[in-house]
Amino acid sequence: MAQSLLPYLLALSTAYASILSHHWQFQLFSVLANSWAFAVAIHLIVWLGWIYPYHVSELRHVPTVPGFPLWGQFFDIATQECGVPQRQWHQKYGPIVRYFLPFGSERLSIAEESALRHITRGRPRHYTKPLRVRMWMSRIFGNGLLLAEGDDHLNQRKVLMPAFSAQAIKEAMPVFWDKALVLADRWNQQEKVGTAEAPAIEVLDWLSRATLDIIAKAGFHHDVNSLDYPEAPIRVAYQVIFTSKLWSQVFYMLQTLLPSPNLIPTHIINKIESAQGIIVRLASKIVLQREVEVGQERATVDIGEKINRKSRDIISAIAEQDESLEKECKEGLSFIEKRDQVMTFLGAGHDTTAIALAWSLHLLSKHREVQQKLRKEIRIHFPILFSPQDTFDVHALTATDPGKLPYLSNVCREVLRYIPPIPLIVRESQVDDVLAGYHIPAGTLIDVAANAINHLPMYWGEMASKFDPDRWDNLPTCWTPIAFMTFYHGSRACIGREFLEMEMKALLCVLISSPDYDRISNKLFRQEPPARPTFPQSHLSPTDSFCTYGYGIPAFVVSHRANTACAQAGFSLAILAPSTLLSDNSLIILCLPLGVFRALSLIILKDKQQAATYLYASGVSHQDI
Repeated sequence: MAQSLLPYLLALSTAYASILSHHWQFQLFSVLANSWAFAVAIHLIVWLGWIYPYHVSELRHVPTVPGFPLWGQFFDIATQECGVPQRQWHQKYGPIVRYFLPFGSERLSIAEESALRHITRGRPRHYTKPLRVRMWMSRIFGNGLLLAEGDDHLNQRKVLMPAFSAQAIKEAMPVFWDKALVLADRWNQQEKVGTAEAPAIEVLDWLSRATLDIIAKAGFHHDVNSLDYPEAPIRVAYQVIFTSKLWSQVFYMLQTLLPSPNLIPTHIINKIESAQGIIVRLASKIVLQREVEVGQERATVDIGEKINRKSRDIISAIAEQDESLEKECKEGLSFIEKRDQVMTFLGAGHDTTAIALAWSLHLLSKHREVQQKLRKEIRIHFPILFSPQDTFDVHALTATDPGKLPYLSNVCREVLRYIPPIPLIVRESQVDDVLAGYHIPAGTLIDVAANAINHLPMYWGEMASKFDPDRWDNLPTCWTPIAFMTFYHGSRACIGREFLEMEMKALLCVLISSPDYDRISNKLFRQEPPARPTFPQSHLSPTDSFCTYGYGIPAFVVSHRANTACAQAGFSLAILAPSTLLSDNSLIILCLPLGVFRALSLIILKDKQQAATYLYASGVSHQDI
């Protein structure tokens, strides 16, 4: 229906061009081109900008964000943190709103409780990831559990559940503690260098390496060891993919959507495709190695021992399912399907956890009273972490379950609520349906914005915008479980939620307790909000380290040696890793991306005036940060 006006306009313009060329001797081609251009303009302005969205569209009765549909709310979305515009719209126009993207493209944002339950629990098969999103993401994560739909998804989830059971996570705890201790030790070594030339430590990079090591070791019994070997191919590959410039990722995505990949210059995406090849090869290697190891385990343990065997990882869970299917003369997962599961959990399983941990450290550095209370609880339950010894017995740490620390659990939940690692999920309706009393036609794109729902006063009370771990001990009466949308809900809820939370808790216990990192307060991580365009020289200490971010992205620098760089740059702002000065008064502000869900912003500041103008131009999130 949206295109029904254009054929008539083109037909009329063609007839008009024929009459002009016949009676007034105009060149037909010239008149026809001008007429068609005029017809297209009329179609865009009148039909897509007024008639269709407000008088024809089946969604015209849904509360709509004001604006001209031809470009819609694109600029609000492009210039603000992901999910923040939706948060503002829901507070102003209601729990279900319609907004527009360029050329009148309609989209809904849903925050109404019954509608969310319907989408996530009632009829999840009717609300799937859009095809183009799946095509793009499959290039990075494979066609594993993350992108499967319908019966395929249910079957895969059933097979993989044992790998994320409480027992499996308990068996993985030594890996969590071991990598957390290695990370803290490497940071301590960096801080002890103590020279002005010491490199700054980019926290997100280190956390990504730690979480990659953890998911590879705990999930697949494969030791990447990127904490000690940052040049490990798989780590470099993910670094290329997750930190590629925005335009590179756009071209990479377009290559999957256009009918001919040759339409995109190959030199632009060769680097990303090379990184993808590294990931595919490692995933294949892991599958082959684990299949051999699982086969050897079958041959060396009897049936009674097999239930309690130690190799309760993702590949062994798949192998057990294949074994049961073989007895029923059915086929299990193919090699490619197993490889894709490895790709899914390697990529998605480490990036989101690193994001959550980076924001945890930032929020704890801002809220010192929370940090001190958390450190006190950790000291009571894990006194060994506060001892001056250089090495720790990992098995002694596993004797205490960090999940039993109530305030630590509250802190982790509040961080995940306050800044969800995946701020927004898009679903596409596959059938005509009714949501919150509104008719929703098939093909409608729907936003489920965790970064909006997690902050709505209608669910979280008047203090929804405040970072407060204690809220989880006294939730408001208006609260409902569906309001915590960080991990989604229903059959599509994150299968690794408990895994991620326990990993966060183990890492935070070690990092918060390290004596060398008591400076995790504002002295170590600090960010000043752009309350005004410039900062007085005396406002900030030149020995502190600070961070900036784009689209809600933290780019932390762990260094107390930023004073030299700040002095050379001429203003009291710390530089972000890598600490690269272009000249005496030029500074790179780099807003590092956090996975494929975020964007990259690189600004080269030529002088102080330009710095004042552009320092925070890459996007400003949470007003109270």
